[in-house]
Amino acid sequence: MGRPHDGGSSDGGASHGEHGSERGAAALHGGPSEEATQAGDPLPPSAEVTQAGAPLPRSAEATQASGGASGSTGATVAVGASAGRSVHGRATELPRGAVVGRYVVLGRLGAGGMGVVYAAYDPELDRKVALKVLRADAAIGSGSRSTTGGARLLREAQALAKLSHPNVVAIHDVGEHEGQVWLAMEFVEGKTLGAWLMERSRSWKDVLSVMLPVARGLAAAHAKGLVHRDAKPENVMIGADGRVRVMDFGLARADGRPAVAGSEAGPRVEALGVELTRAGSLLGTPAYMSPEQFSGGEVGPASDQFSYCVMVWEALYGERPYGGETVASLALNVLQGKRRAPPSGRKVPRWLRKVAERGLEVEPSRRFSDMGALIEALERGQARSRLRQAAAALVLVGVAAAGAYGWGAAEHRARVSACKAEGAQIGEVWNDGARSRLREALAGSGVPYGAETAEKVMPWLDDFAARWKGVRTKACTAARVEEAWPEELYERAAWCLDEERMRLSSLVEVLGHGDAKAVEKAVLAAAGLPRPEACISRVRLEQLPVPPEKSREEVRKILVERGRVRSLLETGAYDEGLEVARALSDHAERFGWAPLEAEARYLLGSFAERKGDYEEAEAMLEEAYFEAAKAGTEEVAFDAAAGLTFVVGKHQARHADGVRWSRIAEVHEGRLSDVAGLREARRLNNLANVYKSQGNYQDARRLFERSLAIRERALSPAHPLVAMSLNNLAALYYAQGDYDTARRLFERSLTTREKSLGPEHPHVAQSLNNLAAVYRSQGEYEAARRLYERSLAISEKSLGPEHPDVASGLNNLANVYYTQADYEAASRLYTRSLAIREKSLGPEHPHVASSLNHLAMVHSVRGDYATAYQLYRRSLAICEKTLGPKHPRVGEVLNNLANAYKSQGAYDEAQRSFERALAIWEKSLGPEHPHMSYPLVGLAEVALAKRRPQDAVRHAERAVALREGGKTSPEDLAEARFVLARALWAADRDQARALELAAKARDAYREAGKAREKELGEVEAWLAEREPSK
Repeated sequence: MGRPHDGGSSDGGASHGEHGSERGAAALHGGPSEEATQAGDPLPPSAEVTQAGAPLPRSAEATQASGGASGSTGATVAVGASAGRSVHGRATELPRGAVVGRYVVLGRLGAGGMGVVYAAYDPELDRKVALKVLRADAAIGSGSRSTTGGARLLREAQALAKLSHPNVVAIHDVGEHEGQVWLAMEFVEGKTLGAWLMERSRSWKDVLSVMLPVARGLAAAHAKGLVHRDAKPENVMIGADGRVRVMDFGLARADGRPAVAGSEAGPRVEALGVELTRAGSLLGTPAYMSPEQFSGGEVGPASDQFSYCVMVWEALYGERPYGGETVASLALNVLQGKRRAPPSGRKVPRWLRKVAERGLEVEPSRRFSDMGALIEALERGQARSRLRQAAAALVLVGVAAAGAYGWGAAEHRARVSACKAEGAQIGEVWNDGARSRLREALAGSGVPYGAETAEKVMPWLDDFAARWKGVRTKACTAARVEEAWPEELYERAAWCLDEERMRLSSLVEVLGHGDAKAVEKAVLAAAGLPRPEACISRVRLEQLPVPPEKSREEVRKILVERGRVRSLLETGAYDEGLEVARALSDHAERFGWAPLEAEARYLLGSFAERKGDYEEAEAMLEEAYFEAAKAGTEEVAFDAAAGLTFVVGKHQARHADGVRWSRIAEVHEGRLSDVAGLREARRLNNLANVYKSQGNYQDARRLFERSLAIRERALSPAHPLVAMSLNNLAALYYAQGDYDTARRLFERSLTTREKSLGPEHPHVAQSLNNLAAVYRSQGEYEAARRLYERSLAISEKSLGPEHPDVASGLNNLANVYYTQADYEAASRLYTRSLAIREKSLGPEHPHVASSLNHLAMVHSVRGDYATAYQLYRRSLAICEKTLGPKHPRVGEVLNNLANAYKSQGAYDEAQRSFERALAIWEKSLGPEHPHMSYPLVGLAEVALAKRRPQDAVRHAERAVALREGGKTSPEDLAEARFVLARALWAADRDQARALELAAKARDAYREAGKAREKELGEVEAWLAEREPSK
């Protein structure tokens, strides 16, 4: 009479937060999931709980409109081709209405040396795009319309499409049309840099406000192995939204071979501003070309740096640095380094001229090491200039008012103002323009809840920026105004705050791509940004590793990489992030600074854990721990130990090792400044999960409660971490069978999530699912069904109908129908869940095993044992192969297979499977775990069938004790009681107790209603034969 154990698979993944990794635990029995409860993103839920969806195609970041010719003062299409320009190697004109790929041509915008540009409509994403159809002979290095050249051109276009950065015009799509390569690009409304400069005289500050974003766009291209090769004012757009974009990488290539297009000598072109792209001529626009482009040498990122500095010089001084009436004379001046003297009358700081001059060196090796170094030089100069100007202005005021206030008061005000300027630096990263662009990217992501997410994210980012500004000003004031801090301490604080500003910048950039996965995790990532106040804790600053002065420029570059890696981790971009993390680790190892190497290892371990490679995660986190401990980097040491607590203690079920790593983490926690206690909360949460996995529910509950209390005290009631802690504690009460408490906590978690994330967010679907599991366990099947259906509807809308999380929702809904004995509906939903999982996860994934297990249950209860055996055995094989022969999930399938054997009278096979399931669970979950009762009930029934009533009593007594102590469902307890009643009667032991137990079982089945009619009939018939006549 034992029922199958309808356990689910563990969809548990990993989450990452500010420091260290924190995880949640999967719940068996198709119940609620536990989630990570750390700043950052939530743990993907356990089996049968919907979770984060796959990324969707990124939408356009900005709407655009067409305009006039390049260089005009009107709006310009961001395609790098001027209207009216002739096309070399004439391409066939596309009429209005022509279809290229999925794009519908609206009209011709212009043409250039590389092809023709059209306005087009994207019906799939309902947006206007710029469609550039390239000449068939435009492939770099190709002098003919060859197949090889076309293939190379397509590869180069595909390489460009991989470049995604706010300061580069986005390429949405690439393809071929009638032998010609086309690119669907972002359609930008705005003007070129040339047109912007012609409008009026620009100050050097105005120039840098545009040229710094240009530098960042080029740096992003270089990071992807791309060289622009034709950087010039006409290829820089200033959008109507204020965003600066580099465009027309038409000459870009992913290597540094010489920039000569062919072997034949091309015609001499006198116009210095005309593109030279014909066969045999140099690739580029002469006025902005580097010495190596003129000489036919190797052209790499340093060439773009030279062209960039020509633009900077021209924008600052109103003329280019090199003269020449012809290409030949210009080339000679460039190759010999004969620059014009800066014209008089232009107010350009000396430091800025020096930066431009260094970028204009003839030898590439004498220029900046890369665009990142150039950017840093410009930013340092800007900051110094702001400080000097603020101080000078106020000192002059002080001089004028010396009679009233004196020199000291004026100098004091100057320093105060300079410190305010330090705090205002956050505005370079987070300002109205950045806010508008991010809101547009999230709302335009194509995710149903994108617009609401944008509104939920903004307060977190605004709060971080305001805190950062206040802390930076406070630190500067303490050191420079009040002179209460030594300068060395302030330098450490400034370094710490610069790191945190990089974190914000990286997160805004990653979220700005509008990826669906990032949108899902946006609020959690924003809420998980570090607290800037930690950067003025003396304890932390004294421990903070700061590189030697001479190395800081290189370390800053690595920290920019690290910021991006962390943001990719926090927003769920695990594949891309792992690739970037490996590059970061290599860079850190080459540089040789131990704190960076340790953190790089930690990040690699975090990615490995997200991807389910727990052995690799353990190895990387151990390396990170010992490197950090050796270098004295307490924060990374704590993070690694906290992560190992979960990876080893929960994922790998080595409970004692997990507890030991938690104690190690506690040692480092005590050495760190943690006034709010959030590190302690994270450590307690991870250790609680280890205890829960071990079956030690008492200690797990105590730690979950402590973790929740800390978070409620330190964070706002609507903080996502509070919602996750409520969820974890509720899941524990659920596992213990205290459904009333679990229900109350799940309801609080649901309310908090709806408030912080919005009602259509996937994590709200998770909370609905968990609450439904409680209703189901309490026998409120209709209420459970409604909640499951609402959860499923959110998942299907936000993730699509074939997402694995949708499969989990279908599985859970099917469980309700199964419990209600509606096997037809249950079979239909289980089958659909299985199909989704096989397609999306592959035929040998543990979640596929879960669906097979559930479907087998239906066939078994319907008496189709042949099909049931086939499904159970396939499920068992997958679990043993992917999870190992001693995993709890293996015990789950064995228990159900044993029930099928028992139902057919194959008692020896049933006994062997029940005993193996019991042994697996006793070792992995502990002898007092409630799940032990399932094989014990089965073994009792087998013993009765084999006429061994004493064995039956022994097994049944233990099952009843476990279910009474675990507060399981009334129906499950009734099952165990009736088995014990039959065993006692058969053993001729305490028949009065046997009748009492059977009567209690009968009453429970009556309460359950129609779903337990069969069981009720069996109990009533048994009692009718044995109860004394009344």
